[in-house]
This record gives sequence, structure tokens and C-alpha cells, in this order.
Amino acid sequence: MSDGAEAFARGILRERLRLATAQLASSTPYSDDLVVQDVEHRPGAHRLFQDYRGDLSGRYLGAVAVAHRERLPVDLDKAHRILDRVIAAQNPDGSFGSPALPALARDHGAAWGHGRLLDGLLSSVSWVSAERADRLGDAIDRLAGHAVASAAGWVDWLSREPSRKFLLDPLSLVRPLARFAGLRGDDRAMDAARRLVEAAPAIVDRLHLHGHLLFLRGRLEVAVARDDCQEVDAVRGQADEVAARFLLPSGSALESLSTPWDINTEGCGTADWVMLCLELAEATGLHRFRERAWLAGLNGLAHAQQASGHFGCETLVGDGPLLALDYAPEAWWCCTFHGIEALGALSRSLARVDATGGLVVNQPLDAVVESAEGDVLLEVAGGYPFGDRVELRAGAALPQGSGLRLRIPESVTVSFSTGRLEAGWLILDALEPHSVVVVEVSPALWFDVAGTASTPPFGNTTSGAPELGETRVTLFLGQLAYAANAHENDAEDLVRARTLVLDPSHPVLQRGDAPGEYAVRVAGRNEFGTTVRLAPLVTSELARNARMTRLGFAGIVAEHSGAHA
Repeated sequence: MSDGAEAFARGILRERLRLATAQLASSTPYSDDLVVQDVEHRPGAHRLFQDYRGDLSGRYLGAVAVAHRERLPVDLDKAHRILDRVIAAQNPDGSFGSPALPALARDHGAAWGHGRLLDGLLSSVSWVSAERADRLGDAIDRLAGHAVASAAGWVDWLSREPSRKFLLDPLSLVRPLARFAGLRGDDRAMDAARRLVEAAPAIVDRLHLHGHLLFLRGRLEVAVARDDCQEVDAVRGQADEVAARFLLPSGSALESLSTPWDINTEGCGTADWVMLCLELAEATGLHRFRERAWLAGLNGLAHAQQASGHFGCETLVGDGPLLALDYAPEAWWCCTFHGIEALGALSRSLARVDATGGLVVNQPLDAVVESAEGDVLLEVAGGYPFGDRVELRAGAALPQGSGLRLRIPESVTVSFSTGRLEAGWLILDALEPHSVVVVEVSPALWFDVAGTASTPPFGNTTSGAPELGETRVTLFLGQLAYAANAHENDAEDLVRARTLVLDPSHPVLQRGDAPGEYAVRVAGRNEFGTTVRLAPLVTSELARNARMTRLGFAGIVAEHSGAHA
């Protein structure tokens, strides 16, 4: 089987990608002038973006690369116009933006922007026209050279600066420097990236989570390139800390590494969390990181995407948490681009060919796997996680007797007519061309209790005390978080509904009126009680995001009505 096989998302994941990447061709907000104004220096001209030189333009170029790879419509004429203007704006020393700043001025925003731009330029190699390839390569070399030359100054700056939100901005350079080193075999670039990694502050509280996660991705890139297992393990430990302290149950990332420093999540950080987890799964072989990536991708990241395709932020309101969409629900200047990158990473990760030539399907979402020649090897269909079956359809180009492994998410159970389960994988030893294997999927009920997965411990007890204590709890069915939103519920009830009330002698969930909907009892202060309807936080209807959503409750209280009450 061709080792150049690639996976491409279909179904809801591809639709989300299509909506987001379609925005790149729009002149509102993405006019040519706006995209390049963070690098073109025009003294006296008004600019919407006064700093972070290369942040918007670099992210735009990277998002174009995702659309191109996913074979989605993309305006390459516009992308080339923007690329031409970016390259033309480069200063003689390889930097971008105002050349008048004294050498001793440490503009951490410029370092952040240069990191995002170097990353975007590196990604542009995949779609640039042949006549521009040499100019692009020269621009990449010059910007990387500037980054290498400035690294020592940033190492010194990081050692002296007090902790503040955007302290990590210079570490935006780490990952693109490592990518550049891999592309060019440049030891100086890898050494500069390594020195920046070593200069990172040990204590991350109060810092920008998007910046921290972007740095961890760079640190991992350096570690893998240098075959440094100890460094890979250090990144794994820091990722575990993020999972324990700085995420919502949906996988949404807080904007800052402390609260109430910021009162919102950030789509960029959530996107970075998805990509970091996918990269850690690849580097460590630990499936918990792939599970975390998909939990965030199907819930938090998807909830940060609006019907327009743009990504943004969620506002945290009170306990629970309660989410509102009043703070930058469409952060088109950063979150949209980074959301596209994360969706593209999820698409690429869906399947691969292993060392034996067998197919490995890492997540049962709708997808197609094609050979390097473009022939269909496998189609995955069924609409998971919103459908209850997964169909594996072998293509005509699949070699006779090919093996296949399908990863079964930890929060579902399956039944099937052929194959066997081993350590979380459905194993098919020999899949024939044109054959179809059907897997029936049943999502399991579980709770996220202050970051720990728990199944309902409600049976065989006569205690009237709260079963799980006064702590945050969110309900899941399979990989989907369930929430109460203002489409199906009164907004005032969502504010007052602080505690989930369950009867141990009855099923935890009562079927609601609509498919996938459940009714639950809730309580609040001053003897408030009512019934609210729970539905998936995110569905296949992209326009369904509510202005207010209760993602979790402050605890579970048991009220007995059975014989032992």
C-alpha cells in the first residue's frame, strides 16, 4: 500500500472547514490592504493593527495552506497578491515593520508577529507558484536569520522581565525556527530555538495560555527533532497540568493561566490545545492525548465557531460555568485562522498507513483515505458522533487482504459482526476491496467532576447528602458534552440552575421531546427548582449556538423517591 496515503475529513468536520476557509476570499474583513497592514510600514497612515508585526498576515498565509491541502476552494490569486506585498515589505535586516526602532528596544509584540509570519511563510511553500518560489525562499531565509540573530537578546530579556500576561511573546519564534531548521538543516536555527526553550519561565501562572500552548508545541518540535525523550516527557507533564488547571470540561482553553485575570476562553488557545494533544499523541503514543484532542475538537473548539465560519471566544459568567457570547464571538484577526489550522490538523490525523502497510483509523468520523495517486482506499461514513453507526467501506484501490485498525473512543461501546477488540482497537485482519464493515456505536454516560471522569455512583445508597459534593460537574454522552442552552430553556432558569438533582432510583436522564434531548431536574437558591432540557453543546447545526449556555453545574444532589428513601 502507498505510504503517501492521506486522510481528508468529510461530513460535519469538512463543513466546518469549508465555512471557515470560505472567509479567506472575503474582502470583509480580509481585504488585501488589511491583511498586510501589520507588515507594511507607512508613516502617518492609520492602521487597525499597530503592533504584532506579521501576526495577521502570517496566520492568513498559514490558513491558505490548510485550505489548499484540504482541496477546498481558495483564492490563490488573492493569496499570491498578499504574499507579494508581504515579501516586498521586508526590511534589509530580514525583519518587518518600522525600521526606525532602536536596536535596544525590545518589542515583544514584534517578536510574536515575526514568529507567526515565519510559520505562515514556511506553510506557503506548499501552495506558492513556481515563479515566486525563489523569492519566498529568500524571504524565509532572511526572516529566520533575523530571528536567530535576535534570539540571544530575547533570552536575556526573558531572564529580567517580571511575570505578565504577554511575557511569552518571544517564544512564538521557537516552533517556526525548529521547522526552518528541519527544512534547511540549519543548526544555528535549531540552537536558537533550544536556547529560547531553556529561557522559558518555570512558573506560568498569569501568562497568556495561547502563548504558553504555542510555546509547548515549539518545545515539543525541538525535542522530537533532537530525539530528546526527557524533553518530550517534560512537555507531556506541562500538558497534563494544563488539562488539570486551565481548561473547561469542553476542552475550551482559558485566555489566561489564572482567573479572574480574564473572564473568557480564547479560540486560539483551544485550537493550540487540540494541535498540541495531536502532536503529543504522535510523539508519545499515549492515546489519552488523542482523546483530549477530539473532546476539545468536538466540543470546545466547535462551540467557538459561529455560523459564519469565524472562530472566537466564550465569556465565563458566574459558576458552573455559564457561557455567554458577548466577548469577541468572531475574533477574525486571530481565532479564525488558528481554528482553521486546528480543523486541518484534526482532518490530517483521522487516518494513516502504519509500518506494516495496514490502515489505521484514529477516530470514527466521516472521512476518505486516498493513496498518493488519489485512489480511494477507504471511506468512513455514518455521521458519528451524531449517528449511532460507523461504516467502513473499502475502496477498489485497497490492496487485497489489507489489515485495518479502528480506534474506539473510550467513552463509547461498540458491536460488530467481524473483527475483534484489542486494547481499544477494532482489528480487522483482512479487508477486501468493495467490502463494508458496520460498527454499531452506543455512547456511555459519564460526568466530568472537577476535571476527573466519573460514572454515576448513584445506586445502592440511602444517603441524602450530595453524591459528588459541591464541585463543578458536566454531563457527557460519549464524546459529546451536554448542556442547557437558551434555545430550549428560559435564560433566567439557566442563571438560577446551579445544582443537578438526580433520583438514584430512576435513570439519570429522562428522554426529552426531540432526538438527542434529555430533561433533568435542577435546583438553586431560595428553594428554586425546575426542569431544564439538555442537548449536545454542539450539534451538526452550525447556526445553533445560543447566546447563553450552562455547560456545567455546581454539584449533584440526590433526592430519593424509591422504597429506601
